[in-house]
Amino acid sequence: MDAPFQVSVINCVDEIDDQSFIESMMNQLHAKVSEHLKQAPEYFKSADLDIKLTKCTARHFPNEIRWNFEVEISGFINEREFTHTVQLQGSEIGSRKKYSMNQYVNLMNLASDVASDVKNLISKEYDSEEDFIHTGNHKRISDAKFNFVLKILLELDRHVSRQPGQYSSRWRKFRKGRWYLALLIFLATLITMSVNKIFFQHQEWDLTLALMIFYVCPMMMSVLGFIMTHCLGYLIMPSRFFQTELPGQIALRYTGCSSILVVRFFAFIIFCSVLYGTVLLARSMLFQW
Repeated sequence: MDAPFQVSVINCVDEIDDQSFIESMMNQLHAKVSEHLKQAPEYFKSADLDIKLTKCTARHFPNEIRWNFEVEISGFINEREFTHTVQLQGSEIGSRKKYSMNQYVNLMNLASDVASDVKNLISKEYDSEEDFIHTGNHKRISDAKFNFVLKILLELDRHVSRQPGQYSSRWRKFRKGRWYLALLIFLATLITMSVNKIFFQHQEWDLTLALMIFYVCPMMMSVLGFIMTHCLGYLIMPSRFFQTELPGQIALRYTGCSSILVVRFFAFIIFCSVLYGTVLLARSMLFQW
């Protein structure tokens, strides 16, 4: 029998720019919170939550995009009272035309928009704070929504003292290991090239060769090793990690793709390509310099 999870999302937004955008946010909140509770039955035995969406705006001004999300959560988790307010607001400088290019379908629209901007700028009554368009589909807003939901889920985990799963711990060690491995490759490459130059090729060093030996090539090898290790992580971590654990969902989000199969396919292609390049570079360093 399923655990008694009740999640209600209520629309309490006072500033409405796009009702469909608010509804999509409510649906996302309900789906993500409900799914998160069910994925960890050992921590979430029962839940009865009311989520009040109080702020939900995504506005793009002539040179800045802003977002403001806020929820008030009240109810019970495992028969313990849970009350919390989560807010995420931010902005990013950028030209409006960068985000609304699909509106300019011909030169007439573009000319009309430029004329409108000029008129607004010279008008004494022009208020830049009132000149915005709704931009809920932009990638930056999509990322902000993801981070906002993530903050809510982290608060739920913190309430029940949820510990990182075994895959999350493995992923954290894997991420640290990338840097250690890159440093090890850098030092190993530096030593190998230096020994090879000193003992096997008795030629005078010039500035360019010294720079290649002591900086460029070891750095390139360490970067290639870092990339291969990073791609290997996406290949060996189980699918459940990317589906149920927050670090896995974040890692999958940063790839820009929601399909684990597609991410692994491209990770395999990149891994093989970088491996081939690494072998060629290593042979060049060992046998030509």
